[in-house]
Amino acid sequence: VQKKFYDHGTEIARIEDGIQFQTERNRQLNNDLEEVSANWFKIRADIDEDQRKLGELKHELTQTEPQQSQIHEIEQSSLSKLAEAEKAMQDWQHTWEEFNRLAAESQNRGQVQQSRIEALEQSIERLNTRMVTSRNDVERLQALTVEEEIPPLEAMLATQEQQIERIESENRTQVERIENQREENQQVSEALNEKRSELQGIKGRHASLEALQQAALGQQDDVEMTWLEHHNLRNNIRLGELIKVEDAWAIAVETVLGDYLQAVCVDGLDAVGELLGDFEKGSLNFLSRSGGSEGVTAEVPAEGLLSKVASDLDLGNILGGVYVANDLTSALEVRMTLQPSESVITPDGIWLGRNWLRVSKDQDETAGVIKRQAELEQLEVQIGSHEAAVESLATSLNSGMSALQVAEADREQLARRMAEQQRAFGETRAQLGAKKLQAEQIATDLKRANTEIEEGVAHLEQDQAQLKQNRISLQDAMDQMEQDTLRRQALQEQRQEKQQILETTQERAREDRDASHQLALKIQTLSSQISATEQAMVRLQEQQQILSERKLSLETSISESEEPQLEMKRELESQLEKRLGVENELTSLRQKAEAVEHEIRQFEQQRAKHEEEVELIRGNLSQVRMDWQALEVRRSTIREQLEADQQNLETVLQSLPEEATEFDWEDLLRRIGNRIQRLGAINLAAIDEFKVQSERKQYLDAQNDDLERALTTLENAIRKIDIETRTRFKETFDNVNNKLQQLFPKVFGGGHAYLEMTGEDLLDTGVGLMARPPGKRNSSIHLLSGGEKALTAIALVFSIFSLNPAPFCLLDEVDAPLDDANVGRYSNLVKEMSRTVQFIYITHNKIAMEMAEQLMGVTMHEPGVSRLVSVEVDEAVAMAAV
Repeated sequence: VQKKFYDHGTEIARIEDGIQFQTERNRQLNNDLEEVSANWFKIRADIDEDQRKLGELKHELTQTEPQQSQIHEIEQSSLSKLAEAEKAMQDWQHTWEEFNRLAAESQNRGQVQQSRIEALEQSIERLNTRMVTSRNDVERLQALTVEEEIPPLEAMLATQEQQIERIESENRTQVERIENQREENQQVSEALNEKRSELQGIKGRHASLEALQQAALGQQDDVEMTWLEHHNLRNNIRLGELIKVEDAWAIAVETVLGDYLQAVCVDGLDAVGELLGDFEKGSLNFLSRSGGSEGVTAEVPAEGLLSKVASDLDLGNILGGVYVANDLTSALEVRMTLQPSESVITPDGIWLGRNWLRVSKDQDETAGVIKRQAELEQLEVQIGSHEAAVESLATSLNSGMSALQVAEADREQLARRMAEQQRAFGETRAQLGAKKLQAEQIATDLKRANTEIEEGVAHLEQDQAQLKQNRISLQDAMDQMEQDTLRRQALQEQRQEKQQILETTQERAREDRDASHQLALKIQTLSSQISATEQAMVRLQEQQQILSERKLSLETSISESEEPQLEMKRELESQLEKRLGVENELTSLRQKAEAVEHEIRQFEQQRAKHEEEVELIRGNLSQVRMDWQALEVRRSTIREQLEADQQNLETVLQSLPEEATEFDWEDLLRRIGNRIQRLGAINLAAIDEFKVQSERKQYLDAQNDDLERALTTLENAIRKIDIETRTRFKETFDNVNNKLQQLFPKVFGGGHAYLEMTGEDLLDTGVGLMARPPGKRNSSIHLLSGGEKALTAIALVFSIFSLNPAPFCLLDEVDAPLDDANVGRYSNLVKEMSRTVQFIYITHNKIAMEMAEQLMGVTMHEPGVSRLVSVEVDEAVAMAAV
């Protein structure tokens, strides 16, 4: 019944969907018809509008085309006038550039004369200043005298010099002793290093040859060596290690023996034959020991190869039928006399038989086994002798180093005494030198001041004469510049006129060009619009035709869709009546089914209640069974443990104490188990690990011994370097200090300066600079003024520089903080040192520039453009004098 109900419902839904589809389709067709009609009328109106617009565009194009040729003629005329104006402007520009070039030359001449006049005026002013300064220096120097202070200082200096000579004599003796010991130690060290190097080379050669020999004799094949070791044959000597061959016939013997060189020598082959049952892979040769052999001799015109070999083994079976020939020609001659089992071989390994010949030039790892074995034996002897020599030389070197340390300690004590005496001697000598230099400086300064006064008067007269001539040249240049100014004004007026004409012509040409362009653009636009309008009209007419056909099709579809819709409505009413009857019948049956389902639910509830009771009982039964099984397993386990311990249950129960409880015994068992667990797992590999760690300890101990020996060697080298450093530092310090005491009075015109050490140890001591300019007490350089610091630094730098002077010296504004008097002293010092060193210095000081022989400066004649100017002072002076 339910199926019938659903079938009727499905049919009703299908009919309703059909009716709804037809209704929606009719509505859509009517909408499409209205839209098509509206579009048709709109296209009709657009076609009429395009026809009207097309007529207007054609009329406008007809009126515009005659104007194009007229405007083109006007444009060509404007362009011709513009070219004439531009050419006139270019002509004026050339005239202007030529005028500027000539005017610039006149202006440059005026600037040069002006610069020369300023330089001469400054030079005259500077000469007057220098003459005044020189006269003041003469008056001041004539009032100074230091002659009375010199004799006492000379006597003190002579006494100190005698003491220094005595200490130096002792020091030279000690130094000679140290140098002899050093040379002896150096010779021993070099011999030791050479022996060690030779020993390492011999050992390396021995190791490489031994590895090659083992490979050649098959002692590195794992399978064969494992089998030999298993049968205690690994250490048996090989044939290649045992035989001795004459050098010239080693290749021949190796060629004949071949793989027999790897043969293991045994006492008998019978015992070896019994062992070959488990030899499954590889290749081995065995040779039985059977006494000495004197070789084999045959009645052939050649000597036997066996006679070239010395061995304790019987090699007659291998080498007996082989004879020797000195070369291939001899071998070929005796070849035909050989028996079928005989052969002959040359020293280079060419092996011939009666009807065969064998030549092998390939060198493999087995080549040279015999010679290599002989060389290994020689190397072992050399290694023993070299090791003994190395040990003897090391002992000699250690004793020599000890003697050297004692001698160096004595020399250091002498050096300290010498340093103290030299310091006192240096102070006295510095004072005496300062006094002498001051006296000499006074005489030199007097002479220099008088010379400067005379030279200044001569230069002043020359500069005044040159100044007068330059002023005349400047006036001529100024007159030419005035004429250039009038000419420039006239040219500028011409430029304004031509510029105005050019601008007017350019504006007119631009207007004519724009008008021509606009007219051509308008014509092109009208033509494009006419073409586009015609194409649009064609498209609209095609669309109008398509819409007419679409409109007719829609009207036909609407009329055809009305009949099926009426038929589906009648069928829908019939299906609704059938479904109403089936629905009443379905309601009655559903009420009966609900009553039956209610009764089933009651029985299901009762069944579920009984199942819960059964599950509860089954669960309790399972728990009881599990407890019983656990107890049974535990009982079996305990019984098995008792049987394993060979105990009886009844005996154990009787032996238990009365106060024993299960809890106490379980607690005791747990504690014992925890103690066992804390012990950790049993290390079955402890013995092997102990062996490995013991070997590693031995290796690390050997490494530690090597490091300690290397550390001792390094400490000895450090001590040697420290001693050498102290010596060289002290020598350098004394040289710089002596030079500073000479240069400081020259820079300051007197005074005294010296270096002093701030610590006792020469390796970490500081160096202080003490300076006393004339008229001041001894003080640190930090208490001097800026100029005094600069002069002191100059003296120190030149003192250091004088130890190892370079061909060139660059000074960058060293004289910046100095006044004119100190700049003069600085310049004189540089002038004096320039005899051996070429100085390149940067300065802005005029006095320092006067000292130079060549000047190089940078000027910026034009903004942003630098130019290097070089002046040869002597040539410039000669030119100025002219």
